[in-house]
Amino acid sequence: MADAERRSVDADDHITVSGCAALLGVFMTKSELIEAVAAKTKMPKKRAEEVVNCVFESMTDSLLGEQRIEIRGFGSFSTKHYRPYRGRNPKTGETVAVDAKKSIHFKVGKELKDRVNQG
Repeated sequence: MADAERRSVDADDHITVSGCAALLGVFMTKSELIEAVAAKTKMPKKRAEEVVNCVFESMTDSLLGEQRIEIRGFGSFSTKHYRPYRGRNPKTGETVAVDAKKSIHFKVGKELKDRVNQG
């Protein structure tokens, strides 16, 4: 591994890659993201929390306004619309009406996909 991509694992099974922390093989919580931002930027944890919350609020507002979010090298978020349709209850076989709905779609960027696939 190159020095810039050196990894280390601490006692809590957290893995650190280039100064950012993530749970090894599981997931990263919001509080862990805040800690990683604070450590990487050397800003107080409270300020890092404000920054992370601001980013999430801005993304949420954009998606609620049906705007597409594109972060180069990372991926893009968009809303996808589904029309109402007739479905079946798998237990009873009865036909049921399924309402129209929206879903959030994430498409991973090529750069992130390549980095993840490198291991």
